[in-house]
Amino acid sequence: RMASASSLVDLCFAAVADELLYDENDSLISVIFELPWELLNGLFMRLTPLALQKLPVRCPFETSSSKECGYDCHQSSRKRKRYNLLDGRWKAHCIARWPIDFLLKQAAKRSNKSGNLEELIDDWQQMYWETHLQDCVDAVAETALRPSYSGSIGEIKIPDDMLKFIGCKNRLTELRPDYLNFSYHCQQFSSYS
Repeated sequence: RMASASSLVDLCFAAVADELLYDENDSLISVIFELPWELLNGLFMRLTPLALQKLPVRCPFETSSSKECGYDCHQSSRKRKRYNLLDGRWKAHCIARWPIDFLLKQAAKRSNKSGNLEELIDDWQQMYWETHLQDCVDAVAETALRPSYSGSIGEIKIPDDMLKFIGCKNRLTELRPDYLNFSYHCQQFSSYS
């Protein structure tokens, strides 16, 4: 059986997702938010956590309609949809990476309450990066505690499987070297813990 060819739209989504991950000047972000809703929705569905992280909560640009700022603005139903979609993507990324019972325990510990996921977790992006950073700390501690290790904790490399979860699969050799270090993950995601 022959594999089906990717559509042009799928190839474009993949190119945009890659560009988001590797573009250092974030020039693409303002263009992304000018896409029609259907295309924006399709793009969001394909973004990895690291690419999704690059999207600002508040867009630092002027939209064509007015000087509105951000898709978390509650005046616009289109912007509310974008925010809800992003939160839904973060939830999907959490559930894909960690078992639901683990997430429940983490959320209950964090809030000192019990309940279902929706009651306990109101910010899925927060939950994702907080749990990712804790996984990184656990992995780095194993290396740092070895008697033979004599380097800096910040220089310890994050395990490949964790990097693949955040969206670096098959791209490890193309990443900037600091993406691989524990110090990068602390700098980028410590605000979530």
